[in-house]
Amino acid sequence: MMAIRRSALLALCAASLVVAGSVRLARGADVSGLAGTWSWSWKDAEGKEHRHVLDIEGVDAKLAARERRDDLPPVRVNDLKLAAKRVRFSVVRGNNRADYSGVWADANTINGTVTVTTEGQSKENVWKATRNEKKK
Repeated sequence: MMAIRRSALLALCAASLVVAGSVRLARGADVSGLAGTWSWSWKDAEGKEHRHVLDIEGVDAKLAARERRDDLPPVRVNDLKLAAKRVRFSVVRGNNRADYSGVWADANTINGTVTVTTEGQSKENVWKATRNEKKK
């Protein structure tokens, strides 16, 4: 009788470990390494430099981000995605939309393109973001 209870208890423990492990895998890859502050800049046709800052927070597979441009208030980034090393997100500010697509090249660099759409006209540009060092 005792041997049957012990076997049943061991089987139950083993099954719970298998289920717990598969739940962890189903949640997705750990993307928290992307968390941090990223920045980039560009010059417009008049030569004025515009600065962007992307603040990414997250743990495991859940990320949240907001983007700031120049002195404008931050805008929430709702569709931030990371698949393998591909990073995608969009920023909508008024009638302007910027769709970013890049490759997380190394721990501190994202390289890619941004398609900016204003009043139905789209233009694609090269984009490179670098991670800001953490302040000590």
